Formats: sequence, C-alpha cells, structure tokens
Amino acid sequence: MADQVNDAVTLDSRFRFHYFPVELLKCLFLTVLLYYQLFTTNREPCMFTLAPEALISEEVLKQRISEMAVEMAEIINDRGPVIVLGMLRGSFVFMADLLRDLSREGVTVDEVDFIIASSYGANMESSGNVKIIKDVQSDISEKHVLLVDDILDTGNTLQRVVDLLKYRKPATLTTCVLLDKPSRRTKDIEADFVGFKIDDHFVVGYGLDYNQRFRELPFIGIIEERA
Repeated sequence: MADQVNDAVTLDSRFRFHYFPVELLKCLFLTVLLYYQLFTTNREPCMFTLAPEALISEEVLKQRISEMAVEMAEIINDRGPVIVLGMLRGSFVFMADLLRDLSREGVTVDEVDFIIASSYGANMESSGNVKIIKDVQSDISEKHVLLVDDILDTGNTLQRVVDLLKYRKPATLTTCVLLDKPSRRTKDIEADFVGFKIDDHFVVGYGLDYNQRFRELPFIGIIEERA
C-alpha cells in the first residue's frame, strides 16, 4: 500500500513538473504578445482640441431652455398629457433640464422613453447611414408625442426617426432640438422648436460628444483642429 502511495506521489510530481512549465510558457507568451500589440500599434495622435471660449455658456443655455419650455407649454398643455421621447445619447442632459422646466409650466408627462439612432459613429461628420440601435418601448398610437434631440444637422437622423414614429400613428408629433445647423441640411425637415441656430461648427458639451468625450461639460464648446 505504501509503495502504491509513493508511486502516486512520484507520478503526481512528474506530472506537475511537465505541466506547469508549459502553462507558464503560455502565459509568458501571451503577456509578451499583449505588450507588443500595445506598444507597436500605430496610433494616430489626437488632432483636435476644445476651443478656449464657449460657444454657448451655461447661463445662456439655462435661460433659453426655460424660454423653450414656456413656448412649448402653450401648445402642449392644450393637448393633454404627453409622451416625451429622447434621442440618445446626445440629448440626455438637455432633455432632463427641459423636462423640469416643462413641469414648472404645468405640462403633464405620461411617459419618458428613449430611442438610439446614429449616423456619426466616431466621426466628425454624419455618414448619412442612419442606424436604429434602440427603439422606443412605449405605445405611442393616438398619443401626443414630444421628440427631443440634441442637434439638427443634415436632417438624416431626425427624418428617419420622425418617419418611424409617424408610422405608428401618434395623435400629434412635436419635434424639439437644442441646436440647429441650417447650412448642413440635406433633408427637407425642420424642428418645431429650436434652442439655438449655429454655424457649421463641430460642437460638444451639455451631452454632445466627440468620440464619447466632453459630454459632461456644462456649456456648448467647439472642437477645433490643433495648431
């Protein structure tokens, strides 16, 4: 019996001797490969930076959104409760502030829902290919709907979403954007309510981003090319 135990121990020791070095070599190889990829991959340096001056300050944003809520309430309150749909991701800050201001003006919000549609990706210009990444879950048939977006540019994204929502036959569909760049328009579409009309700048902040950065800024800034 003791001999069998000794044989088993010897076998186990031999197994560990042969097994662990192989696994260790595998780990070392993968580690070296990872570091090679990290430090040898060609990475383009960031060619853009945030302009030092804000395009629209935090104070001006708050004032204008309050004014927009008053303008919208004059129409929406006559219709009854409304479903507010936000177009993510860029509109989430604007929509939150707008909802609070609408509440102060007596607007009743039945539901809040979101839709994700994108034509930008990580680029600075719209590709024109609009993808619906997340659809709304609310039943908007025969309901009053307020669609909130961050920026109206070419109009491709807003047109695509408006067509999608109209197909579901809401009682009314009102569109609202924080920013409008008329010079970029390629679709025959306008928003019912507009916060600011701006020139053809690539803007960030207050929910808007460049490659997922700058959303947290409390103002609207401009991305410009590095000198």
